[in-house]
Amino acid sequence: MREFGQRLVSNVSRTQVGIVASSIVILTTLFLQGIAAFGIQFGPIEKQPFLWPFLNYPMYGSARLEGDEINFETLIGILPDSTEVLIEPDDFSMPFFLFRKQVLAAIRREDRVELQQHRAFYESRHDRQLIGFRLENRPLMVTREGLVEGPRTVLHTISFAPDGDLP
Repeated sequence: MREFGQRLVSNVSRTQVGIVASSIVILTTLFLQGIAAFGIQFGPIEKQPFLWPFLNYPMYGSARLEGDEINFETLIGILPDSTEVLIEPDDFSMPFFLFRKQVLAAIRREDRVELQQHRAFYESRHDRQLIGFRLENRPLMVTREGLVEGPRTVLHTISFAPDGDLP
C-alpha cells in the first residue's frame, strides 16, 4: 500500500499540481464574476457583500449617449429668511452612500422623526436653524459639447415650520 502511494505521488509532478490549482482559481474567479455580471442570486444571500470583490458596477455597464440624462439628487436646506443652503454628506459627517441611504431615503419616506435628528445634528454643527429640506433632481444632460445642466425638478419638500409652509 505504501509503495502504491509513493508511485502515485512520484508520477504527479509539482508542475501538474500547479496547473490544476491555477485552473481551479481561474475558473472560480470567472464563475463568481459571471454571477455578478448577470445578476444571478442564490437564495436569500444578498449579492453585494457576498460577492465582494466581484461586483456589478452599473456605472460601467453601458455608455451614455447624446441626449441622455444623468440624474443628480441635491439636498437643499431652507433657513428662516428663505435662504437656501446646499447640504452635502460632509455636513452630517457621513460618506456619500450612507448619506443617500439614511438622509435622502428619510426624505423620500417623509420620516419626520429621523429627519428631526438629522436637522438637530446639522443645526448644532453649523449654528444655523433649518425650517425645511427640499430634495431636487438637478440632471446633467449629455451633449456633444460635454455635460450641460438640465431643468431642475423638486422631488420632495419637508417643512418644519410651525404653519407647515415654507417661505
